[in-house]
Amino acid sequence: MKKLFLSLRQANVLAKKKVSKKKWNWMSCGSEREETLNENLNSFKKYKINQEILNDVSKLKMDKKFLGVNLRFPMIISPMGYMSQYNKKGEAALALGAYNRNTFMCLSAVSAIKIDEIMKLNKNLNIIYQFYSLKPKKWTIDEIKKITKLGVKAICITADATVRSIKYDIMEDKYDARKKGRIGLPKAPLQHMSKLNWEDIRWLRKQTKLPIIIKGVMSLSDAQKSFKNGADMIWISNHGGRVLESGVSSLEALCKIRKKIKNKQIIFDSGIRTGTDVFKALCLGADIVSIGRPAIWGLILDGANGVSRILDFFYDEFKSALALSGCTNINKLSKKKLTNM
Repeated sequence: MKKLFLSLRQANVLAKKKVSKKKWNWMSCGSEREETLNENLNSFKKYKINQEILNDVSKLKMDKKFLGVNLRFPMIISPMGYMSQYNKKGEAALALGAYNRNTFMCLSAVSAIKIDEIMKLNKNLNIIYQFYSLKPKKWTIDEIKKITKLGVKAICITADATVRSIKYDIMEDKYDARKKGRIGLPKAPLQHMSKLNWEDIRWLRKQTKLPIIIKGVMSLSDAQKSFKNGADMIWISNHGGRVLESGVSSLEALCKIRKKIKNKQIIFDSGIRTGTDVFKALCLGADIVSIGRPAIWGLILDGANGVSRILDFFYDEFKSALALSGCTNINKLSKKKLTNM
């Protein structure tokens, strides 16, 4: 593997230099004034880690069982579409990069490369399959049959992006990623996104035995409704600040939801940039954390190997934070390890 970057920070800097401003803005920007995006990043600063010394931290337990796979640490990759604009192998490289580090990639409904082709690369890839729409029903049923046969591990329904949001950078750049690079065909029926509702989730539950994940949960009431209507787990996320502007941070939502939802698995994303961010999210109740933009940095710089390297750096940073905090087991992380400033 080419060592093109030596830290997560350097990956960000080098990736930005390697692509055009328009491509970078499309990936990095948030909605409108980017208040939600910045709130995601700044929310982690509100918590400080409590350190305990003179604990033997020579052996650490960092692995996590997730969807039948024993992850080396609790991190996966979020769904992101139109990735061939950053690397010709696009989402296939993301999937391979994740698999090579024994973790999952959630394949976007608008992937530039379709799942059939991706799974031909390795039938054992760890894939979660995303839907934005569950209509027409015949199309959905056909998709479910196909992905079940291909060995997909779970279905993710992304529910927080029912209409297109306003992103100033993209508008002013006059850049449309949907027309750049390779285009995944046939296209998903996104014209039905705004019709998505709880009845659709109940209907989906009757169509498949695959685990169902509801992504975009940002309130306790929606978390409760998700489980009531058939979800197996929830994914707390505000789409990295790319949908609703002036919303609460995902970390704040995590705190409120985990306080009431005790025995259900929660995936968390939006704002993870360092190993200490991972540490804090786990302390506040996440079972699994997910990254988006940092995975793209790796994709830009070195394809699948770059994605794997990004995961390695997160692993190393999280391992360091865990040991230096005096904790030896991720299952013992809790709010007691943090001070809220």
